[in-house]
Amino acid sequence: MDSDDRKITQLTRVTSLSDSDLFIVAIDIGTAPKTRAIEKSNVGLGGGGGTLPRLEKTADYTITASDINKIIVLTSATAADKTFTLPAASGLADGESFWIKNESDYTLSWARAGSDTVDGATSGKLPKNWALYIVSNGSNGFTVVSKYKPPIVVTVNKTANQSASNATEVFISWDTALIANTAMWASSPNPTRLTVPPGATKVKIVAQIGWENSAGLGLRLAYAYKNGSTFAGIPIFTTYAGVNSSFYSFFVSDILTVTPGDYFEIIGYQTSGGTINITGGNWSVAMLEVID
Repeated sequence: MDSDDRKITQLTRVTSLSDSDLFIVAIDIGTAPKTRAIEKSNVGLGGGGGTLPRLEKTADYTITASDINKIIVLTSATAADKTFTLPAASGLADGESFWIKNESDYTLSWARAGSDTVDGATSGKLPKNWALYIVSNGSNGFTVVSKYKPPIVVTVNKTANQSASNATEVFISWDTALIANTAMWASSPNPTRLTVPPGATKVKIVAQIGWENSAGLGLRLAYAYKNGSTFAGIPIFTTYAGVNSSFYSFFVSDILTVTPGDYFEIIGYQTSGGTINITGGNWSVAMLEVID
């Protein structure tokens, strides 16, 4: 029950899911009960048909009242991002709803009608395979009742050693994708870069680099650059090698605000007094994960 005396009248517990099972069951947001049953497959979680009609689009589109209880999907786009404009909330009944989903290789933006808002926002973006379930308040806005966000991540590994000179920044050149995402990393032409994909606004970086055994004592550092330089919130890990031993440097960044196309590079730095190797194999790995 919320402050407007609106309530969920039915919520069915699902203990196991197959591709055609219900992903969401519920929703009464309004003065009269309106139950929605939405199959898991309808929002791209795999297989099967669905209870809601699917409306496919390849260009900008304005959603209308006749699209209520449909899944409006951007299936492809020609070399450009596209926009779905929402219907006026005042033209819909309180509680009427629809899905929007992006299955294209570009960003799907949504735009409001008039002065409407969606959870207070006036616009938004959906990366590939993201979906929103949107419910009208029948007056001046919408609420996102459910958001489907598949994991967007790339994890890369360095299998071969890389030489690191004394007191010199070394940009780690990754050579293998453990979790591949070609929009975020490719072995050519820039194997050092982990790139923010379309639609992303917040990311997190995790990295570890290994240092070979060296008689030279001194610092062993790992840190990240954004777009080729330092930045606010730069993650850094510092170890002092006080004994003749191998070491590793590891960091987890804060959640970082980004723009699509930004890129991060992981840097190693050491002060052993000589040249030592950054070790490949299991020791050196990095991950870039989209948070929002």
